[in-house]
Amino acid sequence: MAGGWAGGGGLDLGLDRRIEGGLVALHLGASGEQPLVGGASDLRVLARAEARKTLWMGRTRLRGGLSGQGQAGLAGLDLARGGLDLGLGGLDWLLGLSGELGRRQDGPLGLGGLQPGVLPTLRAADRLWAPALPALSADGGAAHWLRVDLRTARDAIGLFAQRGQGQLLPGTGRGNTALGLDLTLLSEAQPIGMVPGLRADLGLACTLEDPLQGWRPQPCRSGADWGAWLSVRLLPGSPVAYP
Repeated sequence: MAGGWAGGGGLDLGLDRRIEGGLVALHLGASGEQPLVGGASDLRVLARAEARKTLWMGRTRLRGGLSGQGQAGLAGLDLARGGLDLGLGGLDWLLGLSGELGRRQDGPLGLGGLQPGVLPTLRAADRLWAPALPALSADGGAAHWLRVDLRTARDAIGLFAQRGQGQLLPGTGRGNTALGLDLTLLSEAQPIGMVPGLRADLGLACTLEDPLQGWRPQPCRSGADWGAWLSVRLLPGSPVAYP
């Protein structure tokens, strides 16, 4: 667009509350941008809701989580996303199944990649973030991923398999599949001294399938098959929970 953007701004209001064995989070935000020369203003309104709950039945642990997100622009509803997280385990292990799907009406929906810690929530909505999968754009605006993992050490260490699929190559049935190991470390926000919470994610994954070549006949034997990530984020005032 000629002249680029003159500027813009945004507002994100959030409410994060603990419940017994879980948490509830509600967020509402809006952002706007004005082009320098020509073109129409860009206005977005975003709403997000998330709920997590863990139940204990003796030594058996049941975990469940739901999330939903919608984004609207001047032309109406532009983006819809939903996620599901289920888990069954014991005192020091948890078998989990999680997934997310989304559809965008006006433009592509990204799939994969590590979400930058400094990226505002309103600018992170148009991608289904998954650090174990390469960052791609899903032409046609629809994408999803599914993940199975086994966690231990108070859910900090996980062995996982994850597959994501968009509409990069419609009709091929190909996607991104990875197998890997990750580590999540969390510290809660402290009201005394207003110390923010901290989340650190570290992972290593091998790509078994990609949408261009399909399933690799000899995966994990080349350095090009492997990827790693490290993320450290401050969580001021937010109640944290292991994934």
